[in-house]
Amino acid sequence: MRTYTFSCYHTYVPKLTLNIDETVVKQAKQYAHQRDTSVSRLVEDFLAVISKPAGKAAAVDDTPVLHSLQGLLRKADRKVYREHLVKKYR
Repeated sequence: MRTYTFSCYHTYVPKLTLNIDETVVKQAKQYAHQRDTSVSRLVEDFLAVISKPAGKAAAVDDTPVLHSLQGLLRKADRKVYREHLVKKYR
């Protein structure tokens, strides 16, 4: 007769609920699948990078997601964006 011992570790992993456009979710899932990771891991890594204290964050070139977003809103009209936010959050 053999005796087996199993160890079970309980670690608390907080959950976060986000409201994201359905198209973006589909694209994020495809992106994650292509890179053999999860959307949760992508979001966690992104938040870890942007939440580091100033001066300790990785360079934008070191983070592909941030690099792809760099300069995206330079030509954006702030007035139009504010109007959009007002309508969205009424």
